[in-house]
Amino acid sequence: MIQTIFSKGQGWYISASNYKDQNDKAYINLFFPKNTEPFYQDNGRGFSVMTIDIQEAKFTSYKGKAGLTIFKYEECEARTDNQPKAVETITTQTNYGGGGYEEIKEEDLPFY
Repeated sequence: MIQTIFSKGQGWYISASNYKDQNDKAYINLFFPKNTEPFYQDNGRGFSVMTIDIQEAKFTSYKGKAGLTIFKYEECEARTDNQPKAVETITTQTNYGGGGYEEIKEEDLPFY
């Protein structure tokens, strides 16, 4: 899973927003095993941005806040403004155990 991650110098996180309501935002804290955290490099605006390919991870929860522990990842090449953003494709069919599939529409998702 290719994901853009952010840091303000005190840990990494993923941000999410509701495409229907820009004031509805959420953050998922990222955790890495000791000495495997990506290198923080300030981009001149007070934070760091990096795109990684997450290969092994586990979702966690602590005191009601979601987190993601990333065990294995690879850094992706830096993107220039002329290159299109990497888009995570969402499987549009879900198997509900009955052998059939139900189509999931983009507008049914809680955030984009």
